[in-house]
Amino acid sequence: VYGARVDNTDSIEGKVKINPDLNSLGINSGEKFTSFALADFIRMRRHFFEDKNVALLLEKSLRNFEAEVDKKINASDDKRANVRASLVQTVTTNIPTEFNVLLPIFVGGEKVKVRVEVDICSTSLQCMLMSPDLKEIIDTEVKVLIDHEVDLIKKLLPDLRVFQY
Repeated sequence: VYGARVDNTDSIEGKVKINPDLNSLGINSGEKFTSFALADFIRMRRHFFEDKNVALLLEKSLRNFEAEVDKKINASDDKRANVRASLVQTVTTNIPTEFNVLLPIFVGGEKVKVRVEVDICSTSLQCMLMSPDLKEIIDTEVKVLIDHEVDLIKKLLPDLRVFQY
């Protein structure tokens, strides 16, 4: 019997999974949207917003996209290896810079308020959803959740070997 247990050991594996609803928002994915595409995207996900009025305002702003672009270019070359090149661009838009979503970060977790920024590409004026706060929450909370579960296992079964990777 002992030999059979050595060959057929038991193992339990746990994983922390990101909430699929959070993944569906595409935050920090690098996905770029035109203003109209992002408006449609927001429209179908406004229930994730902390305040639905903010979602409606963002959608309206994206559908009526306005941008004032001020560009100054300076280029010179004196043919003696002295070169100067500079580009200064200022863009003012009607799109809000940030908003808050309210949803669980992990499957089975509590809802958390997360600040999301609307980044605008300097060349194409396409939009991306970014959140340094979300990145930080995921990085820190995964460790906290796993450590908590391991501590519970160690308290219930102190002789059990626990391997983490």
